[in-house]
Amino acid sequence: ALSLRQRALITWALCERLLQVDEDGRLASFPNLDWDDADALRMFPACYDSKQNAYWYFEGSNGILFRESRPREGRRVGAPRFEAVATTHEELEEVGEEMIAEGKRKKLPKLVSFGKWLCEEEAPKLASKAQARERAKSRQAMLELMPRK
Repeated sequence: ALSLRQRALITWALCERLLQVDEDGRLASFPNLDWDDADALRMFPACYDSKQNAYWYFEGSNGILFRESRPREGRRVGAPRFEAVATTHEELEEVGEEMIAEGKRKKLPKLVSFGKWLCEEEAPKLASKAQARERAKSRQAMLELMPRK
């Protein structure tokens, strides 16, 4: 199985290659895409913390927030490390609050605004989705318990 970093690099390479293909090839492959605005498809980290770790959040990922740690410097330089720092709406809110606190301490307004967005908008949205899933599960369980006619 490929690591998250390997998958991201493969996706990036495929997108870069697609941007290098001539216009006829692009139009044939993706007829509904406006290629004049193709740079809008490039992905960038949502923010950076004081240690220059990049945070990646993809909407629709059910609350998984990734942190890309910078490669170590020195004799043995390694590759950046990706790790999931939040996988639930509770963890997402917790990390968001930590980002707000660190951003205020270190005077990083982008970190503060991203943390606020996670806490005030994204975490509650994911919590309501989780509650809806639980209600649907319990409703399905009740329907299965009911006698059939």
